[in-house]
Amino acid sequence: MSENSLYRTILLLIVHVIAVISIAWFLVWGFGQSQYMIGQSMEPTIEPGDKVSVNRIEYHFSDPERYDLIAYYMDDVIAEDYDNKNEDMIPPEVTIKRIIGLPGETIRIADGKIYVDDTVLSDNPEYDNISLAGIASKPITLENDEYFVVGDNRKASEDSRYEKIGNIKKYRIIGKIWFRTKPFKKLGRVE
Repeated sequence: MSENSLYRTILLLIVHVIAVISIAWFLVWGFGQSQYMIGQSMEPTIEPGDKVSVNRIEYHFSDPERYDLIAYYMDDVIAEDYDNKNEDMIPPEVTIKRIIGLPGETIRIADGKIYVDDTVLSDNPEYDNISLAGIASKPITLENDEYFVVGDNRKASEDSRYEKIGNIKKYRIIGKIWFRTKPFKKLGRVE
């Protein structure tokens, strides 16, 4: 083997190793962030203690849609800025909820039902009969970058119905919940 051929082989090996490491980093960063479910607000879809993965890439190419399960920062933190945090930064609380209202829509809760632009949202009868309308007892019109979120367990969820939480700005959304990794017996996609 000539010296030139040896250098070429070593260079090719280095390029392949860098490519594999780059792809692995991208996959872990984009699809591998894990989040534990704390509390009962997403029952029965996600139980307390379940561990789910967050797709952080999807919303860079498309907008969140109605019924998407999302992870977002409770505090007014820009998700991308927090990715570049320093080690001294105290991590903000992350929560998981379902998107019900989209930018530009008007949300109201009356008679135990959610209304989107004056039309009853009847996606799932088990979610009807909401006992607490909160601030949504009066119409709430979402701005161009806001989402109205609720927990699937509407009786035990602090969500956009509460004034201290309110509408969720898009920049606070970390990503879409897509896969349950724990417990192992429930391993699979989450919808």
